[in-house]
Amino acid sequence: MHSIDRAQLLTQPGEPTPATLRAPIARLLLATRLPSLTITLFGALLGIAGAWSDGVPLNLVGAAATLLLALITHAAVNVLNDWCDHHNGTDAINTDRIYPFTGGSRMIQNGVFTAVAMRNFAIALFGIAIGGGLLLTPVAWRRKRRAQGAASTAAIRCGCGSRTSGGRPSAPISTP
Repeated sequence: MHSIDRAQLLTQPGEPTPATLRAPIARLLLATRLPSLTITLFGALLGIAGAWSDGVPLNLVGAAATLLLALITHAAVNVLNDWCDHHNGTDAINTDRIYPFTGGSRMIQNGVFTAVAMRNFAIALFGIAIGGGLLLTPVAWRRKRRAQGAASTAAIRCGCGSRTSGGRPSAPISTP
């Protein structure tokens, strides 16, 4: 009789296993549940497009960095969710799952990663996202101040100042 471990007995077709995922990069990418990141990809692209259509100048580097950090944050949440579901037993009891739509990435349950490795991967992804966000923050503030300064200068030049009504200059203030 062959020796089969518990993970092999519970594995469904298409699920990740240590035997099918030998490349470390493939393991890490699949642990993030890449297909679910499309919602963040399209949401961020819509936000960038919306800002651009409202007249915000497009900074391609800033937009790409923001998009990448949004995807990394979503990936970190997915990995952390798998770790939490492992600890609360949710994934272990999910025997009627439809992989890849339910039951998480199955990385811990199928022995691809240990729970500690998944937790550490989530922490690393969050660290990258937080660090990247901190690097982008001063750039965003500088751009915002420049935009506000330009808007204030334009308002003063056209005589709109604080005496506006509905976006149109109000009647001049007359003195007796």
